Amino acid sequence: MNLPLRDYSYFESLKPEKDYIIKDVIPVKSLIMVVSPPAQFKSLIIVNMAICISKGKKWLGHRTKPKGVLICDRENNETIVAQRWKQMRRGLRIRKKDVPLYYLPRTEGDLLKQEFINNLSQTIQSKNIKLLIFDTLHRYGDYQENSADDLSRLYTQSLAPLIDSTGVTIIFLHHTTKQGQYRGTGDFKGMCDLVYEIKRTKNSNYFTFNNSKGRMGERDSIKGLFEFSDKYIKISEINGLLPTVANKKEIVLQEILFQFSNSNTILKKSEIEQKLKEIKFNYSESTLKRALKDLVESKKLIQLDNKEGYSNQTTEVNNK
Repeated sequence: MNLPLRDYSYFESLKPEKDYIIKDVIPVKSLIMVVSPPAQFKSLIIVNMAICISKGKKWLGHRTKPKGVLICDRENNETIVAQRWKQMRRGLRIRKKDVPLYYLPRTEGDLLKQEFINNLSQTIQSKNIKLLIFDTLHRYGDYQENSADDLSRLYTQSLAPLIDSTGVTIIFLHHTTKQGQYRGTGDFKGMCDLVYEIKRTKNSNYFTFNNSKGRMGERDSIKGLFEFSDKYIKISEINGLLPTVANKKEIVLQEILFQFSNSNTILKKSEIEQKLKEIKFNYSESTLKRALKDLVESKKLIQLDNKEGYSNQTTEVNNK
């Protein structure tokens, strides 16, 4: 039997793809990797992006088309997922909750098993999913990150067939070392249509979303700023240069709010100190005390009666 070849005239007749997920950022039917070291806002940026896409809202100034999104997240438990989604929705001023945004429970999913691929493909088509997100990819397959053969098998047997059969775009998150080097084989970058690298400005809430590999003229770089509160998380696009020097207390203050968005709603002072130490966040004891005092006085945190901890649940929040 002859192979199904396509001649030159076939490609001459193909029309340019006009559809997109995010204009000049996320194309359709693509495999995209988003990478960064730990604590660089990867998951938060992608959740914000997913909610914007599901509602057709602009993402950092870029047009989106409303499309179904499925998030597969084994990095965060459902309590953290629920808190982030609510805070992001409020930050985007979205009141209506019935958006086409779906979550796959952490008990499901192995990209190296054909049964899961078949079930995932059926779900994508039945729910009209156009964007599939894995946080992180390595949580969904028992492959060796340093093995080019393992990664090739994952691509040819799972990822590429999913894209070809359903037309979905796949974004997967991947960790780098603290020095910014990709974990695993260099084939990660080679198999992708697009690669975005997230770089946080020191320990501030500023970040850049850099395009390190593109094929269709996507944006080179997008700059943004996070704003954290007990009720919402906002991301704003920044035009021009990012600031290189910031008030130390303000940086510590915002980092504390960020840690609350990643944790339980009650943290002891020692737990806050430990979390800052884990990400090698430099601060003085007096700066931390001033930051906590300001957060309490501004009612972004409350200090518990026994003075052993802090909570970000300062008021009853209207979820509408």
